[in-house]
Amino acid sequence: MTPAIRPRAATVQGLDGVQAGRLRAALAWAHQRASRTGTFPATLLADRLQVPVDEAATLLNNLALVGLAERYRASSDAWVYACGPLLAAAPASAPAARPQEEILPRELWAAIIIAQAETGLASGEAIAELLDTSRRVDRVDVTLRLAVLAVRGLLLLGPDRGAAHRQWQATARGTYRSRDLLARALTDHEVWTVLDADPLDVDVDVDLLTAARRLGVSAERLDGWVDRHTRAGHFTRVGPGLRLADTGWEAISAVRKDPAP
Repeated sequence: MTPAIRPRAATVQGLDGVQAGRLRAALAWAHQRASRTGTFPATLLADRLQVPVDEAATLLNNLALVGLAERYRASSDAWVYACGPLLAAAPASAPAARPQEEILPRELWAAIIIAQAETGLASGEAIAELLDTSRRVDRVDVTLRLAVLAVRGLLLLGPDRGAAHRQWQATARGTYRSRDLLARALTDHEVWTVLDADPLDVDVDVDLLTAARRLGVSAERLDGWVDRHTRAGHFTRVGPGLRLADTGWEAISAVRKDPAP
C-alpha cells in the first residue's frame, strides 16, 4: 500500500535551497512513512520538502548509485525507493560534527576541484577530508550536498565501480560555476568563517596557507585581504607570524552568531 501523500502546496522551491539537515530529516521521515510497504515514491519526498518531483527523483537515483538508498520497479513500472541504513538509522549528523551551514559553497567547490585535480574524479571521502578541521564533517551530509549539485547538473557520477567506489566529476556547467565562484573577490564573511573553522588561540599564528586552500585562492590573494585588515587593526604582526587582535576576535564572534550572511 502506497503511503498517503499530502496535497502539494502552491510554493515549490528548488532542492538547492534545502539545507542538508532538513533534507536528511525528510529522507528519514519518508523511510518511516514507508515502513509498511518498505518503499516510497519520489512524490512523497517532494511533497515533504515542497520541491519539484523530478528533482526529488534525480536526488534519490543518485543516492541509490552511491549506496545510501535503494530503488526498485513497482508493479506500475514506476521507481520506488528505500533509504539505506545510514539515512534510515541516523537522521541527524553527529553533534560534534562541523555543521554544514558553516561550510561555504566556495569552500565546498574548492575541495571538489582539489580532490579531482589528478584524475578528473573525486571520491566523497576525499572531498570530506579536505573539509575536515578539528571537527570532522559528517560524510552523509557531504554526500547529500554533492547529490544536490548533481541534481542541478553541476556534478555527475563517474564509471560504475560499485556503490562504495563511485566518484564525482564536475560537468562543464560545474567547472564554469566553480571558476566563477572562486574568481570572485573574497568577502569578509567568507574569510572569517574559514579562519574560525580551525582552532584559534591568542598565542598561535593564523594558518593562512590552509585558509587560502579552503577558500580556493592563492596565498597572494588572501595576503591582500589580510593586509587591509591588518591596517584596520584586526591582526597584529608578531615576527613573521600573524595573530588575531581584539577586533579580529570580535569579527570571529560575529560570524559564529550569524553563520549565514
